[in-house]
Amino acid sequence: MRYVALLRGINVGPSKRIPMADLKRLFEELRFARVSTFLQSGNVLFDADRPEDSLLPELERAIADRFGFAVPVLLRTAEEFRQAVASCPFPPEEIAAAESAAEGDSYYVAFLRTPPTPTDLARLASAAAVDGDRFQAGNRELHLLFRHTFRTSKLAAQLDRLSSPATTRNGSSAARIAALFDDA
Repeated sequence: MRYVALLRGINVGPSKRIPMADLKRLFEELRFARVSTFLQSGNVLFDADRPEDSLLPELERAIADRFGFAVPVLLRTAEEFRQAVASCPFPPEEIAAAESAAEGDSYYVAFLRTPPTPTDLARLASAAAVDGDRFQAGNRELHLLFRHTFRTSKLAAQLDRLSSPATTRNGSSAARIAALFDDA
């Protein structure tokens, strides 16, 4: 089965640095097939014959052992990832309008390990109302549209408080990862 591992919080500051060549080598040493990385934010495409729940503990343990710090890993099959990207609820013109007024990218997908809880959704709705941001929950993802900037958004700040680990990718990066599955 083809998977993407999405590592949370690496290579965004001076700590938790992982060179992609080293990450690729680790996945190969774990005997996964067709390993490739994309961007520096921790996206690894690979083949495995096991289900997600058996892969996650092995990957998180191997990364911590090799690099000396814990990193949450979120997994999606190729089909799950493509479906998450294809289910963007915001029309292209709405994304374009937000991006024309924003500082940086406006559309993001947050990938969660488990579906958001009702408490999570209520907290996100309250935060989104502050800045006029929008979100739409999928099964294990959130589609996020920011009116100003991800960096100072009250909605974005709530992602660290979800009941499930989450990691975000901007819409263009997510689309490019989905396209990599088509190329494999």
